[in-house]
Amino acid sequence: MEVNFADTKDGRTLRRWSRLLLILASLGMAWSSFEIANALFGPRFVVAFQTVSGLKIMTEKDVTVFDRAVLVMISSLPVVCWLYCLWQIFRLSQTFSSGEILSTRTVTRLERFGYGLAAQGIADAFSLLLMTSYMVYLKKSDPPEKLWQNVVGSGFLTSMIAAVLLVVVTRILRIGIRLREESELTI
Repeated sequence: MEVNFADTKDGRTLRRWSRLLLILASLGMAWSSFEIANALFGPRFVVAFQTVSGLKIMTEKDVTVFDRAVLVMISSLPVVCWLYCLWQIFRLSQTFSSGEILSTRTVTRLERFGYGLAAQGIADAFSLLLMTSYMVYLKKSDPPEKLWQNVVGSGFLTSMIAAVLLVVVTRILRIGIRLREESELTI
């Protein structure tokens, strides 16, 4: 059984905030898609990363079209994961707007958001490693100093903590929903 209180004052307030969340998620998805397309096809292309000799900045003049596509694909991994997270937020906001808050569907979408955050953290770490490896392979860069510090500082740890917290919260909510359903059956 789901809780639906869309016609109460709290429900109307929830609906308004959910609509704002829906708009922000839509704008975020549009902007993230634009960022990927602009990096791939836009007139200006810049890649900057830390090496032993200092900050290395490369523009579209320094790479071939193929190398640019590879670099964009590698650097877009976290953005694609973020698009998945934004899609889950979009779907959650639709669920909230309908007044559905404590349901299995809501918890599942929240849990998927947590998994998306975990994927984003892993993608942040791997994209930095892949980008660095590719640039060293092309002989466009020296191997970076303190690479593992950069990987952990890339957002990996933050995303993983948030993801684990969300998964724990969704497990608690699932237990609560199950207990509520069992208590309703016993009455």
